[in-house]
Amino acid sequence: METQGRANGYLPAAAFTRKERMVIDDDGYHYRTREQKLVGPFETESAAIFNLNRFVHTKITELVNANESHIGVL
Repeated sequence: METQGRANGYLPAAAFTRKERMVIDDDGYHYRTREQKLVGPFETESAAIFNLNRFVHTKITELVNANESHIGVL
């Protein structure tokens, strides 16, 4: 079985490594964005993860909406 690569747009999840986004300090739990912005503090890890998931969902929605608006221009 041939492994697909970047040339055809697919890499398995195991091919990627990600720095830990969660940061814990005396103020509480934080997460880092791709731009290295530290967001928080949150009282609990679950609150930080919930907010991180909401942040990611919002960014995906913005990207989809931007792509749809460009498609309408064609």
